[in-house]
Amino acid sequence: MKRVMYRGFTLVELLVAISIIGVLIGMLLPAVQAVRESARNTQCKNNLRNIAIACQNFESSRNRLPPGTLGFDKTLYIPIDVSILDWSDNLAHRYHWKKTQHCSFLALILPFVEMTNTADEFPTDSFSLINEVMFPGDDPDCAQACSTRVPLYLCPSDDLESMDLLVSPCTSQPAASFSSGFFVEDKFIFGLEMRSGYSKTNYLGCSGAHSGGKYPGSLRGYEGVMTCRNSMNSGKIRDGSSNTILVAETLGDISNRTRTMAYGWAFGGLARGRGMAEWGSTTSAINPELYFLGDLVYSSASGFGSAHSTHVNVVKSDGAVSSIPRSVSIRVWYGLCGASDGEIELEF
Repeated sequence: MKRVMYRGFTLVELLVAISIIGVLIGMLLPAVQAVRESARNTQCKNNLRNIAIACQNFESSRNRLPPGTLGFDKTLYIPIDVSILDWSDNLAHRYHWKKTQHCSFLALILPFVEMTNTADEFPTDSFSLINEVMFPGDDPDCAQACSTRVPLYLCPSDDLESMDLLVSPCTSQPAASFSSGFFVEDKFIFGLEMRSGYSKTNYLGCSGAHSGGKYPGSLRGYEGVMTCRNSMNSGKIRDGSSNTILVAETLGDISNRTRTMAYGWAFGGLARGRGMAEWGSTTSAINPELYFLGDLVYSSASGFGSAHSTHVNVVKSDGAVSSIPRSVSIRVWYGLCGASDGEIELEF
């Protein structure tokens, strides 16, 4: 009777097999990650498209697109009218931040994204486009509504909502700084009071290439579709709805991969095309790492940015979604942000 001998793997053969499997896994993982990111990017675009549809439905009912935020009138000038201490500390001052509602366009469109119950938790007149009313976030029911997670307002490529970050309830009040009647620079005023528990967002309205104030001369055309307590209807977008950004992605404030601030969906709601970069430049002279389109390494709280590695997603006023590469020229980007600048050669 023959004895059958079974030969096992030698140690060398086993190590070779493990190495081959490791190489195959190494080749497959980037492909799997790329497929997942592609799916997340598609979902992000769908979010923006649905937000734009909600804004268009708002326009159908109000004959105007929603304003980016219900802050103070966009004629607010600093430092002539307000100092940061008046803005944040002096409740008696006419421009103390709690003296207007600061509700964002994302709050205004809640009834058009099937979240009427959440909108109803805001106090009466919180969404008034005419009257400035006291900040509603101190109301317990409103604060609870602001903590409601809205998946539509979050980019799936970013883990923003899982982070324990404080949110400023009014991080995007535009203001213009003038000296002896001449334009000096456009600014955003940031509230110093930070709150926890507010649900966040990756999408903000575009105030234009600048902050959206009433600026003189050629800068006026670079005002965006959404500004502070003001907006336009689609028929008044001189550059055309297909050439003008309505909403784009944001990351909040990031410095050297550390995120220090995020936007809540309920209040604020605006960002500007130049971010923290100097006007007409791609970077900030003070902080050269702050490119006008942010990423997960550096991002400006007053500008746009995304967790996507190569681009930032935007939706135009006609509802078309585009992925804008970070290599886009500043002229083309400003042209996309402005509603009446005449820059409509949008090759990027």
